[in-house]
Amino acid sequence: MKKIIIFIIILIIITIIAVLGIIFYFNDKLTDITPKKKEIETVSLEKNKNIYEQIVPFTNEELSYLNGLEKEPAVKEIRNSINRYSNGQGDDNEAINEMENCGYDKFPDYISGKFTPFQVGKNTYGGVNIKLIFIDKPDKVFTAWVYDLAGGGFELRSFCDDEYSSDKIKVIYKAFFNLFADKSRSI
Repeated sequence: MKKIIIFIIILIIITIIAVLGIIFYFNDKLTDITPKKKEIETVSLEKNKNIYEQIVPFTNEELSYLNGLEKEPAVKEIRNSINRYSNGQGDDNEAINEMENCGYDKFPDYISGKFTPFQVGKNTYGGVNIKLIFIDKPDKVFTAWVYDLAGGGFELRSFCDDEYSSDKIKVIYKAFFNLFADKSRSI
């Protein structure tokens, strides 16, 4: 009888641990916050000249899912990393600099200004990918991979130009215009 009770208690504990694990795994505040139904389709403004005029910027209400994103620790780590690099304290993603479209040293005119994050998603290898535009030079979209360290804190793993076409950037900028125009959302 004691063995059955012990077995049931162990089974209940395992079930509770499994349920808690599932809850914590799927309850990640900083990932996949960009609504899937609002993704911007690939377009060519050259082929569809009227499409640009048809784009209506997201309203502040529609952009409310991004409220406070600039204050998130992973986003702040991007700014801290850029500041360390600008102050001569090293480059967090030095190994990535060998890639053609990655690294701070390739984009000095951009990193000197403020940026606004507009999309966050999980990175396959852990952490998050944060898409951002520099407000003073909005002609490129960058993705920063920020890794959440097991011991606490964050580490910037890469900073790359997404190499979007100018047409795609125009569409993004117009769609997110209300976000980019609000300087308080820049960091």
